[in-house]
Amino acid sequence: MIAKYNGYSYKGPYFASIMDKDTSSGLSLNEEKTLLKRLTDDLNIQTELIAPPIPSAKKVCGYIIKKINENHPVQVSVKFSLFENHAIVITGYNQTGFFINDPSGAFFSKIPLSYNYNNLINRHVPYDEFIKSILMFDHTLIVNSYGNDFRNSVSLNFRPGYITIHDKSSRTIGLLNLGGKYKISINGSLKPQGYAFIDQNTRLERSFDGEHVIKIYPRISNSTSSVLAAHLHLKIDNKDVNDSPQRIEPIKANYSNYLPFDILNESTVMKAPLKYLSTGIHTVTVELRSINSQYLYDFWNFPILIENEYNGQAPNKPTLPFPNNGDAGVSTSLTLSWSCSDPDIGDQLTYDVYFGTSQPAMSKVASNLTNPSLILNGLTRGTIYFWSVFAKDNHGNSTEGDIWRFTTIGYLPVADFIANQRTIIVGQSVQFTDQSTNSPTSWRWNFGDGSTSTSRNPSHTYTAAGTYTVSLTATNSAGSNTETKTGYIVVNPVVIVPVAAFTAAPRLITAGQTVQFTDQSTNNPTSWNWNFGDGNTSTSRSPSYTYSAAGTYTVSLTATNSAGSNTETKIGYIVVNPDSYGIIFNPNLTYGSVSDIDGNNYRTIQIGTQTWMAENLKTTRYNDGTNIPHVTDNIVWGTLKTPGYCWYNNNAEAYKNVYGALYNWYTVNTGKLCPEGWHVPTNLEWTILIDHIGGEATAADMLKEAGFEHWVMNSSVNPTNLTGFTALPGGIRWLNDSWRFSNMYHNAYWWASNEYSASLSWQLFMSAYQSNVNLGWGVKECGHSVRCIKD
Repeated sequence: MIAKYNGYSYKGPYFASIMDKDTSSGLSLNEEKTLLKRLTDDLNIQTELIAPPIPSAKKVCGYIIKKINENHPVQVSVKFSLFENHAIVITGYNQTGFFINDPSGAFFSKIPLSYNYNNLINRHVPYDEFIKSILMFDHTLIVNSYGNDFRNSVSLNFRPGYITIHDKSSRTIGLLNLGGKYKISINGSLKPQGYAFIDQNTRLERSFDGEHVIKIYPRISNSTSSVLAAHLHLKIDNKDVNDSPQRIEPIKANYSNYLPFDILNESTVMKAPLKYLSTGIHTVTVELRSINSQYLYDFWNFPILIENEYNGQAPNKPTLPFPNNGDAGVSTSLTLSWSCSDPDIGDQLTYDVYFGTSQPAMSKVASNLTNPSLILNGLTRGTIYFWSVFAKDNHGNSTEGDIWRFTTIGYLPVADFIANQRTIIVGQSVQFTDQSTNSPTSWRWNFGDGSTSTSRNPSHTYTAAGTYTVSLTATNSAGSNTETKTGYIVVNPVVIVPVAAFTAAPRLITAGQTVQFTDQSTNNPTSWNWNFGDGNTSTSRSPSYTYSAAGTYTVSLTATNSAGSNTETKIGYIVVNPDSYGIIFNPNLTYGSVSDIDGNNYRTIQIGTQTWMAENLKTTRYNDGTNIPHVTDNIVWGTLKTPGYCWYNNNAEAYKNVYGALYNWYTVNTGKLCPEGWHVPTNLEWTILIDHIGGEATAADMLKEAGFEHWVMNSSVNPTNLTGFTALPGGIRWLNDSWRFSNMYHNAYWWASNEYSASLSWQLFMSAYQSNVNLGWGVKECGHSVRCIKD
């Protein structure tokens, strides 16, 4: 028999005490009535307790209806065999009967109505059938009202033997059977028929020591048709224990078999440690609540008696200090930290910290810290400090930690040094001496010539003349400092007679052009004397010089230092041609120059964003040095599908210097005709030039050489050469004259590098009789002039 009121559960041991007999085998009906009377008198229970025979249906049903109207569900508990206790929950009523939840189906199995395991929730039972079914049970009926959740049919129970008592070594020393017995451990084994100490005052209480732990194995009954999450609380004196509450999800009801506990959850285990409880009586509570704690579904209470207090074990010794024991170079502002634990779960630790510059005479600098750390500021540099931690739990237990030590960071070094000599010659050594203060522990030297050293007082040999900046970085645990001495070491060369040498560019020029001479003498000359071969000299190191007269000139350079002089002479080194062979350039513009692989020198001119040759090309070799085929025969020329060049009328002496060579398009297509860095223009680049000077209509006048020195005179045109391009009429070798030469002084033709079609290529044409230019096409086998444009 089980009586449950206000959460307190009164079971067999209590009944045995007040009946003065072993109740494990049950009570007679009269005994149960006596027991119930004693129970209600002792405990002042206000809830109706009804035992068969039922006084009247009106009394039972009236009480149930009253409680439902007060928004309380009503539980009817029955015991119809020695081991099976069942309960139903009455959730509502109407004019003809109650609405009942029977999670196990045991009650519905007793009613005369057709039994259906698929209809166990909110089933309607007429009042008469309800009373008849109750009368069919052969043991006590207790009607009670508890909890405050009217919506769910979830209840809490325990399998017999599933509340156990353990000692501090986790050995089972006792087992509470809610059916009526304790089993007590004697010498480590459980006696099956032992009884706990029970008296009239303590009822269900038994004595425990504070070292003991109570474990519960709850069974949660869910009569709903879905999983219902809930919180299970285990409390001592109305306070949750460490792992309480726990979330549980009782499985949804399954009535396919008549197994009363199929829908129960047995996976949850909860522990209630009894340490730190004072001697006397305490209450253990198990509650089943909604997740938000608003609803109390079910609960059990039972009292326990603590005879011997247990205050637990002392904390473990503090470990893992920061700074580490023995650390050096520690900041003067830091946070001390450590790690500490307690063998007793749930103990709260506090800490006292002792600190000072000597041991064991340290002072307490902090008390009752709740966190394992302490901030320190303003420590003295370069000082050894000692510290220790005293760990305490909330039950008066304490443990003293080891004494640890650390050294704070020292002062930054101040780097300084000297050298035994500061002016030397190549190959000599310098002895450097460290004079840094504040005890550096490492050094790094930079001698200014790419060499370094980590010695404290190094010696270094300089192998090249120069002025060298030397630096020293001194380091200790506090950091680094650098001293730099600019131009500190002067290394003079070993004086040797120079070896004169030079180069010049360009070497083939026309009168009025400039040559750049470059000194390449060795052994450090200090003065230079040039002789340009035309009676003029210079003392500059690398002079530029303009030759005004045609001729071939021998150039010499004399290089001198304190050890002596040396002369380099280059015979016939500079060739100066007459001034452009009568070509009239624009005197108001500044021309540049470029040479080809043959040594021919050309004036150049910038027009807009483009830089052009101001003369027609006359090279006989590609820019890689390969010879271009020279073709003089007309028939052979006309059949060529490969590169070739010629001079107009095959007369280089008469036409080369002014008008340049004629090339077929296949020569242009090699991409190697112009000097390195230059190329034959595309039709687009010709277009850019024409657009820049105003378009095709007047372009010829602006591009042609001024006047009629080389062009046939025609009064309808006005060649001005405003651009400096200096276009000249070099004629053509073409198909209509059986590949003979024609149109010299009358027309000019220049190739573009890109094709117009398979047999034609783009060309630029201008005539002595027109002011405009024409960008059109020509047969690839024709011989045209070439102008190069800079890349």
